[in-house]
Amino acid sequence: MMKNDALIIFNEIYDDYYKKIINFFKKDFTNEDAEDLTQQVFMQLWAWIPNNYAIKNKKALIYSIAKNVRNDRIRKNKIILETMIIPEDFDAPDKNDFQSMLDIRLSIEKLKPKEQQLLLLKLYGYNSSEIGDMLDCTASAVRTKLQKIRKKLK
Repeated sequence: MMKNDALIIFNEIYDDYYKKIINFFKKDFTNEDAEDLTQQVFMQLWAWIPNNYAIKNKKALIYSIAKNVRNDRIRKNKIILETMIIPEDFDAPDKNDFQSMLDIRLSIEKLKPKEQQLLLLKLYGYNSSEIGDMLDCTASAVRTKLQKIRKKLK
């Protein structure tokens, strides 16, 4: 495939699906993360197009890439959550109690991606106001969401 043809195909897919892909990510991530993930999708698309002669279904291709990027980010967040120390205000059990720690890990996996992200931001040391700025909500809403997460983890 010639470079010009690849650029035409890329631009066509970009124009048709950019807003749809960013909205796909906004369901599970902050606006900033959604933009970053959308950029990753289109970078992967750009790398993929020159190596292939024909795209049979543009929508299937772009959403396939988007789903893989989404799943990679969720897996990465889970790994970070699993390796971080849970603060005392989350009533974490003694680290030597393997069964309790396993229960917490299983509970974290059951949280929705947005809840995991909120917990991750808190674990990174951001305060409610900073998290609220990142997630486009108030500090009070962040504290309420964290309380709900705490109850789920119990």
